[in-house]
Amino acid sequence: ALPSWLLHARPEDAGASLQALSAMNPVTLDAILEAACQCDLPPIEELHRLSTPTLILAWRHDPIHPLQTAERLASALPNASLQIIDSASELCLWPGRISEFVRQHSADS
Repeated sequence: ALPSWLLHARPEDAGASLQALSAMNPVTLDAILEAACQCDLPPIEELHRLSTPTLILAWRHDPIHPLQTAERLASALPNASLQIIDSASELCLWPGRISEFVRQHSADS
């Protein structure tokens, strides 16, 4: 489920992901995947009422977490920031962006 640009940049991550999944208890993994399939976003009206600062990180062509869902969340949450990436070099910037977001919003509270 990793994007091709990430697989090319870090091929070892695909093996590590598969290894981690195969090490999980099959009953637990099945329950997690089943729950994920049955989950959906709450009604948009409920999301509009949330004021918590939210950082949404996404990449294009993610088969598990579609970009459309990230965009829908970003438009529904009144205090959301959406960052979309397309490369491994941009992915490397995420830890710093997360830290900056937390720093900025912890100073606001």
